[in-house]
Amino acid sequence: EDCVLSEATAIMDLVCGWLYVCDILINLRVGYSVVFKLSRTVELDAGKAALFYIRNGTFWVDLPATIPVFVQTVCLSIDGAETNFGINLSQMMRLLRLLRLARALRLLMSDALDVASVSVKRATGARMIWLQFVQIAVLFGWTAHIMACTWYYTAVMEDSLPQWPHKEGQMWSCIEGLGDDAPETWLKTAGILCAPNGIKYMAAFYFATMTITTVGYGDISADTTGEQAVATVMMFIGAIFFGYLVSTTTLFLEKVSSQKKELSDYHDKMELVDSWVRNRNIPKKLNMKIRSFYSVVWSKAHNLQNEKKILRELPFPLRAAAAEHICLPLMQQILCLSHVDGRHWKHISRRFRAEWYPPGKFIAHSEGRGSGEGLKPEMDSIWLLERGKVIAVKQGDSMNTNLIGPQVFGGSLILRLLDPNFPLETELNTYMSTTPVWLWRINKEYLEQYFAVNPDALVEACEGLLCDMDQLGLLGIDTDTENALYNKVLALKKTLPERDEAQMSLPRGCSKQFIYTTQDDGEWNLKSKI
Repeated sequence: EDCVLSEATAIMDLVCGWLYVCDILINLRVGYSVVFKLSRTVELDAGKAALFYIRNGTFWVDLPATIPVFVQTVCLSIDGAETNFGINLSQMMRLLRLLRLARALRLLMSDALDVASVSVKRATGARMIWLQFVQIAVLFGWTAHIMACTWYYTAVMEDSLPQWPHKEGQMWSCIEGLGDDAPETWLKTAGILCAPNGIKYMAAFYFATMTITTVGYGDISADTTGEQAVATVMMFIGAIFFGYLVSTTTLFLEKVSSQKKELSDYHDKMELVDSWVRNRNIPKKLNMKIRSFYSVVWSKAHNLQNEKKILRELPFPLRAAAAEHICLPLMQQILCLSHVDGRHWKHISRRFRAEWYPPGKFIAHSEGRGSGEGLKPEMDSIWLLERGKVIAVKQGDSMNTNLIGPQVFGGSLILRLLDPNFPLETELNTYMSTTPVWLWRINKEYLEQYFAVNPDALVEACEGLLCDMDQLGLLGIDTDTENALYNKVLALKKTLPERDEAQMSLPRGCSKQFIYTTQDDGEWNLKSKI
């Protein structure tokens, strides 16, 4: 019927097949996302998307699965139903349609449904843990179906040879009235050789289920040499799949148990919060913000601090190497740090320590401000903001400044090494996180010691701060202060050995030259014009 235009099933199959072809063409233009260094990058370029689909997607499985579509199209156009060649070729090409299952199996065996269940849970507030159970059930059903079709087709081929199987799915022995003389296949042994196709398929599915679960009741078994060979392969595949099924089900049950505990802890916490809200008559709008904090931040704070815990557990050589690997690329993404020579930044970056703070955390603040909990207001570290947003709250009528990672603050500690009278920036600013933030900090004691031994690094760091307009505004540096600091930089540079001075960049200062900055591939390139 695949080659007969008057058959509704042929038209439906043709339409579905061409929709599958269109889906492949669309996938060549669909963008993709890559997670790299705690951030997600979306690539929408058509050329790169096509290459990604061909190299990393299911293109080489999807392409052969389109062959039956073109074969059926040709068969319909030349009225191939009138020729045995057309019918046989169409039936043989049907097997290639099984390749389409590879995409669905790849989806089921990946964590895509786990991610989807989390997204649905966040959007609806519903518990979607049972979606994973459906995933296991569907995967089991598809595997059993493929094995059942293989087992049934083995008996059909034993009965049909040397002819092709009948296109209606009937046995030639039954059509010709030779049921008693038919080969001793499992269908004949089970007494269902001439039964309706539904009964024979159910028996094959029953045998496939027994094989996968290693039950083996024995009422259906292999009788011919061909069936024994196929059954051997099915038992091997079934044993592998059964092991996967057991492990996946165990993980599912463990996840159910852990999520029940996590959900129970969350509900217990929310009961305490709701009780406190009622007793204190907290306004509804404020209550919603409090509940949002516990659902978005508090429930995930443990996982967000995993990197901090891992780095603290590692011995110093491994921790320093990891910090260098993460922080070294950030140097070229932050303008004021791009002046520092790589050899200096390599040593400095190895001493950074990871920090994570939730929204509303005061990182450094001026006297009399902050949370009022007695936190030390003095700026004692340089902070490297990798991800998240920090607001610098200005005193007086000055506009607040938003810092979005990657960025650095605490530069006043470096300038104080150049001019001890330079004020700490916490006299002007109060730094507070407005989103969950990933930070790296290095204490001032180490910087003081390192810059004392390497004055050329101090010159480079000060030059970077003085040519970064964002840092000048953050530190409250006016033109006169900038000129005075720049003169100190030049004076310090003259004391350096000729070897170190030759390696320094050209003198820079925002009031001395026009500075043009461009950013290529995330790295700062500075061009000076006298």
